[in-house]
Amino acid sequence: MIVTAGGKNVAPAVLEDRLRAHFNVATAELNPSNIWNSATIGVVSVSDSRDYLDGLMKNVERQALKLANNAGAEVVDSWVEFL
Repeated sequence: MIVTAGGKNVAPAVLEDRLRAHFNVATAELNPSNIWNSATIGVVSVSDSRDYLDGLMKNVERQALKLANNAGAEVVDSWVEFL
């Protein structure tokens, strides 16, 4: 559970569900945190096109920031890694 500055509870699953509904990605909550008001969410997609994945992940990041901001939460960090 993430608690926003305004005291609103936001479950990480809500953000994960919305990202999966809008994009062809898988999500998971990573690194269970000992901090009760934070979460690390991983997003994964597979493609043979790096350009496609780059664009997809940029769109996912924009949407995640928008969803978090609309809920009064904050995205502290994000990064993309290609394997």
